[in-house]
Amino acid sequence: MDVDLDKANLELSNGEVVEYDVVSFDVGSTTRGHGVVEGSKEFTIPTRPISDLVGRISKAEENLEGDINFVVVGGGAAGIELALAMRARWGEKVERMTLTILDSNDILLGSESEACRKAIGEEMTKREIGVLQGASVERVEEGSISLKDGRTVPFTHAIWATGAACQGSLSKKLGDKGLSVDGRGWVMVSDTFESLSHPNVFAAGDCCTIVSNDFKAPPKAGVYAVRAGPILIKNLVAACSEGVDLVKYRPQGDFLKVRRSKERSQRAV
Repeated sequence: MDVDLDKANLELSNGEVVEYDVVSFDVGSTTRGHGVVEGSKEFTIPTRPISDLVGRISKAEENLEGDINFVVVGGGAAGIELALAMRARWGEKVERMTLTILDSNDILLGSESEACRKAIGEEMTKREIGVLQGASVERVEEGSISLKDGRTVPFTHAIWATGAACQGSLSKKLGDKGLSVDGRGWVMVSDTFESLSHPNVFAAGDCCTIVSNDFKAPPKAGVYAVRAGPILIKNLVAACSEGVDLVKYRPQGDFLKVRRSKERSQRAV
């Protein structure tokens, strides 16, 4: 695909040219570092797109044999959730399963409260999930992950859960064409999802960064992208209409995190 922002048209891969009055690029994101770190694309399963993640886990599940050494690259909330889910999903299907999270930081979930970190730590211990801190991946080979500090981590299965990155080639193309993108390749938009450089171009969800004086840009998480959808639809319609004001998006301050209480200590986080 190619785009001509001045002529307001798109050239599709089959050569067809589509003119537009208003266009919205809602292309989501990729998994950070996947395909960039040597061997990561060939030997690990990325978390994005989610449909591929589920399909590849199900495919791997068809041929579970012997001891399983499962590694999750990424110690954020998504990586922890996946580790807990895989323990529950595969733990009773195999005779022995080792599960390890590789976290590049010095402390797990450093931005969360001490109580939250303690609760998660207890659940990880309970479910026999190990964590390696300061674990930045240098390269991946079949059955082995080499860390930048010289450590080697063996695996039979590995998920790459390192957070969001922009759609590199498309973001570069849009930036080269003059669309406003930030240093990481995210399309820069206002709180109405209009491009800062081209008011007839919109973007929402994980592919953009919102620039606003009223709030800090939300993280690249699906809970924010889903709630952006209705606002985007209203504003696309408004942009094609006369005398209709655009609606401003206001992200929620936080999102649900399921936790364990003292009264329900036997329930999983």
